[in-house]
Amino acid sequence: KHIEDICKITKDLDLKWSSCMRIDTMDNKDIVKKIEDSGCEYLLFGIESGSEKIMKYINKQQNLSTIKRGVANIADTIIIPMYSFMFGFPKETKEDVLVSFDLVDYILKVDPKATFMFQIYTPYPGTPLYNDALKYGFKPPKKLDDWANYVMDEVNAPWVKDKKLLRNLFITSVLAFRSEQLVNTFLVYPLHKIAVLRWKHRYFNLCFERFLYDLIKKFYGFLYSN
Repeated sequence: KHIEDICKITKDLDLKWSSCMRIDTMDNKDIVKKIEDSGCEYLLFGIESGSEKIMKYINKQQNLSTIKRGVANIADTIIIPMYSFMFGFPKETKEDVLVSFDLVDYILKVDPKATFMFQIYTPYPGTPLYNDALKYGFKPPKKLDDWANYVMDEVNAPWVKDKKLLRNLFITSVLAFRSEQLVNTFLVYPLHKIAVLRWKHRYFNLCFERFLYDLIKKFYGFLYSN
């Protein structure tokens, strides 16, 4: 009812809008149609994992069947979806990661206009997994200001053995699965094609794109600190 009320308001005002929603909201085709007709252009969905085991562990309250139905319904619209996946959870195995990769491929097949973001899990106080993270060796920052360094493109989980791999996955998702406005620019397009090949062949080592990203990040960090 809340979503329907919002859709009526945005449609009456002829607004273009975007939002974050749960994928199980898309299980209702009538709701999806109303969202599309109301001027919605982009939607972000936190899928987090394709592994039923990990979804249960993080209490996502969704399953693969619900995800696939939602993906199919969004595919029938002009709405551009972004599906967010997260890697680096405690108890996550290589098999869990590969299952998530398979789900990304499935979504792309069903909805070629879909975009993706791969993020790196960071434990935050007050969340259900925080105590688990402490048991697995996570050392929280001592000062509040230091939490500013705990961002989605850095690995702060001691249980992750290959930290470079997760950072490479992050930058690969940025370059391979973003909107055409970004990847078709002169400087980004060659990197986009390389990232697409990396994804196709599941080869994320020797990721020079990440080194470029880190250089740019340091440059902007230097500018803002002076």
